[in-house]
Amino acid sequence: MKKRIIPNILDSIKRFPITVLFCLLSTGFWMFLYKTKSFSSHKALFFSLLLGIFVFIPLKQIGEVYLKRTKSIILSGIGIIFVALFYISVKVAGDRVSYDRLFLLIIASVVLIPIIFSKNNKDLWNNFIVLLKNLIITNFFTSVMFTGVLVAIAATNYLFDLKLKDSIYIYTFYFFAGTYMPLLFLSNFHKKDSEISVYTNSKLLNIIIKFIITPLSLLYLLILYLYSTKILVMWKLPKGEVAYMVVSFSVLAILTHLITYPYKEKGIFKFINKHLYLFILPLLILLAIAIQIRVKSYGITENRYYIITFGFWILFLSLFGIFTKFKRLKMIFISLSVISFMSAFGPWGAFSVSKRSQIKRLRQEFKKYGILSNDNKLLSYN
Repeated sequence: MKKRIIPNILDSIKRFPITVLFCLLSTGFWMFLYKTKSFSSHKALFFSLLLGIFVFIPLKQIGEVYLKRTKSIILSGIGIIFVALFYISVKVAGDRVSYDRLFLLIIASVVLIPIIFSKNNKDLWNNFIVLLKNLIITNFFTSVMFTGVLVAIAATNYLFDLKLKDSIYIYTFYFFAGTYMPLLFLSNFHKKDSEISVYTNSKLLNIIIKFIITPLSLLYLLILYLYSTKILVMWKLPKGEVAYMVVSFSVLAILTHLITYPYKEKGIFKFINKHLYLFILPLLILLAIAIQIRVKSYGITENRYYIITFGFWILFLSLFGIFTKFKRLKMIFISLSVISFMSAFGPWGAFSVSKRSQIKRLRQEFKKYGILSNDNKLLSYN
């Protein structure tokens, strides 16, 4: 964490004014929703303010790197329009659609952050590590400060018998989560012309890679392969939950590949980076069988849509890694951003596809019991 915290925060306010504005608005509105107990009525506006925080970080970066000031302003206008359209979509959507759509769009925005200032794989790796480090440090310092302020409030309330309402603790949390933490994160944000730190010689990072991330990945891989062997030996269909395990392992494997990229020619990391995606391919067959069983029995739901979609994403990355040796690590981030965005909207999105699937199943059930005719007309039923 840099020593000049206050000046850095002030610089971040000047650099990310729209993002900071969304932080302040979302924090104030969060407090208002708590006080009035009206979250369900104003959910769309609150979610839109949250989305604005994440959308305008990569937009600002794109403007700094590729655009002049006038075009950067136009890009910000496009961002405002996008957030407004999101607000409209949430107004007419249910709770599940709203939460999922917000989460998908946040993923689509955040994964773009490491690649914008990256000219090559080395830059991308360093920016990715810087982002992870910034997130960890920001969460740690915010937690420490939040705890310290809570203790101070509680002590002051007790010693001076102020009889403060319990809501002050809730408001304090909202302030730290909605304003303090984002400002602290932005204060350590990488700039276009700043020197990129190199972390390959970090002892702490080496320890994390060698003794935590890599062993966990290999252990998870071993468990899934032992389970696959059990299925083959007993000739028993896999459990539906194994699909979530395969996706979780695949995400961990991709993360392992990213973090260990600079060490790809050293020891066990050379073997891992060379064969990792070959090991994933058989597990994708297991995933396909498990999810096919569920879809055949119960149709496509939002969760199954995500499993299928990210299964195809992992397949794409596996084949891309096998045939290109990941000469461009950017493909991981770009493809995840695109697939997250595409899953959130449109007739191909999670909500439209799952809705059509469940309506189709319902019609089949109605036809089975004579409630619906073959041309989908409702019949009398006694």
